[in-house]
Amino acid sequence: MNKQKLILKFFQKANQLKISNRTYRQTVIFLFKWLLANDEIKTDITSQLLKLRSKKTARIISHETATVAGIEEISYLLHHLTQLSFKPLLKDGNSVKNNQVIAKVQGPVNEILTYERTIINFLQRMSGIATQTKNFISLIDSPSPQIAATRKTPWGSLDKKAVAVGGGLTHRLSLKDGILIKDNHLKLTSIPQALKIILPQINHQLIEVEVKNQAEALQTLNIFNQLNQDNYLAIMFDNFSAPEIKKTVVRLNNQSVIYEASGGINEANLLSFAQTGADIISLGALTHSTRAINLSLEII
Repeated sequence: MNKQKLILKFFQKANQLKISNRTYRQTVIFLFKWLLANDEIKTDITSQLLKLRSKKTARIISHETATVAGIEEISYLLHHLTQLSFKPLLKDGNSVKNNQVIAKVQGPVNEILTYERTIINFLQRMSGIATQTKNFISLIDSPSPQIAATRKTPWGSLDKKAVAVGGGLTHRLSLKDGILIKDNHLKLTSIPQALKIILPQINHQLIEVEVKNQAEALQTLNIFNQLNQDNYLAIMFDNFSAPEIKKTVVRLNNQSVIYEASGGINEANLLSFAQTGADIISLGALTHSTRAINLSLEII
């Protein structure tokens, strides 16, 4: 299996992040209900006092250029959990301009007002992550390296879905989703010992090892080559500088290993890491601190 196919197999899980997937669907519903519970929608005192009962149409408008995400989720949630009708005018992954309408919501006006903030929260956060991901990919302007998320995700798999909508890799969705020997594991054991324990127990799997210097990277590759039967190796350069990664990739000189750069990478230094020979650049910044897109819901 060539490296690109390996990357897509082990680092891209977007096919699991669809409403048709039961696990993902349950996550989406749980988050939606949790947000509604926090909003205490059953005691919307303003709408109750105003006794609003007529049916209306509202428009969801973007107030900036962005990449849209969250349409699939909101379409499902409003159809199955509310009396509202949701009519998207764009699809996930489409670009939207300033003052452009993304979708229309129709139904009892009190219900539109009750769900307004939760609908917008979904769409603006997911669209913000998708937009940031797409912007980072455009900065590199090359098929390699690829941009990936990390597990620093306040909204879990929904954040990962937004990264995928923006064109990025999801990386692992959960702890069961791949073997990654991290720094804290290596405080309890060594790289050779960890590989000796794990490799005999797996077949046709990717094992990734987080290393903190060139010596650990060389040790990882050497031990893997000694013990491996039919598995694949990825090495994560944790908090390396861009020059350190470049030197290490040259020193390792192995085209079958997947190299991942991670730690302290942002928009300002992204291009320097893109020129290191890394195959994947993973950024916590995609999900833990991305700015939400400015959206509003307006009654017509």
